[in-house]
Amino acid sequence: MITAADQKPVTVSEYLNALNASLREFHARIGGEISQLKHADSGHVYFSIKDKNDGSVLRCAMWQRTYAICGVELKEGLEVVVAGAANIYKPRGEFTFIARTVELAGAGAFERAYQELKKKLEDEGLFAEERKRPIPAFPRAIGVITSRGGEVIHDFEANLGKHGFKIKFVHSAVEGQEAALPLIRAIGMLKIKSLDALVVMRGGGSLESFQAFNNETVVRSIASFPAPVLTALGHHRDLPLAALVSDMNVSTPTAAAHALSRSSDELAHHLLRYKEHIVNRYAMEIALRRSEFERSFIAIPQRFQAILAGSAHILEVTSFAPQKFQILMDRARQTIDLLHRTIMLNNPERQFRLGFSITRQGGRVIKSVRTITKAEPLTTHFSDGVVGSAVKEINVKNVVPAKVGTQDVRSLGRAQG
Repeated sequence: MITAADQKPVTVSEYLNALNASLREFHARIGGEISQLKHADSGHVYFSIKDKNDGSVLRCAMWQRTYAICGVELKEGLEVVVAGAANIYKPRGEFTFIARTVELAGAGAFERAYQELKKKLEDEGLFAEERKRPIPAFPRAIGVITSRGGEVIHDFEANLGKHGFKIKFVHSAVEGQEAALPLIRAIGMLKIKSLDALVVMRGGGSLESFQAFNNETVVRSIASFPAPVLTALGHHRDLPLAALVSDMNVSTPTAAAHALSRSSDELAHHLLRYKEHIVNRYAMEIALRRSEFERSFIAIPQRFQAILAGSAHILEVTSFAPQKFQILMDRARQTIDLLHRTIMLNNPERQFRLGFSITRQGGRVIKSVRTITKAEPLTTHFSDGVVGSAVKEINVKNVVPAKVGTQDVRSLGRAQG
């Protein structure tokens, strides 16, 4: 028999490590009243929760990051439910319950907290319709946050359709207040991605199971997300605040999938209708062209007969072409002969040979003695040479023209004067 004296002793550190290993596995939800509340400069919060029945006290701590996103402002005397696991702080041997989440307890606690936060966010304008962005008609890259287990993700993908969507999925717990931190982390991971839309969804459940979606930090993370956010968070009378702040909320994951794929489905439907229209129009055109071809085929013999008749007329006309051409040539030859005789009769050389001459003064042909001056010599052209002469005397005859115009009468009057 092995007695305690026979056991090898362990160090204090080893013993506390063993205790802490066991305590970390013992998660619990504990209700009580807050007392001895202290906010450290580091942001950590230290407090105790007291059992109102017998006054039992449990020291608790909540680290800065956890408290910042817990969604509850701790106050003395506040009834709460904390969830977490205990730990022994080795340097001082202190037993402390490390709270991971904190919820309000007592009748109407959830409703009061919900309404207070809702009014606060509403006063900031986070629920205003004018700040809501439209979900893109044809999103390509879609972020999805939900639990990996269950039917939610499968229903969503099954109803999304095969439209070439690129899904960036991030797993997160979605049940209860404990899901707030995983949700915040998941939203933060997808913020740095280039997305056309974000979908945050979960299945149905009690109002308490949706508490993470009433967490202020979760709500603000959704409000500040760079892409439009679509939530599928049930159809409770009091919608989770995350649903109110999102750009669009639907009741189920299936409805979310339809909202994203609706435009693509409609486009596919329109394309199918256009295809049918094109096929029908093409069939009509083929029928029309076939009918025209058949009519043309019937008309070919008639047109051939018309061509033959036209050919006979052409042959008849062309048979007289040489005679008509000869007649035209004879007429042209006669016209040319007449022009030749006219030119020869009016040739100045011929006139010279008949005894005529041409007199010029200053390069001008003299037609009247009235145009002659004594200042320049005259040049007279004969058939066999040229004679130059000086003007000594000019005698003008007063000859009345056969037809006297107004201008001629004035000229005659000046000459007589």
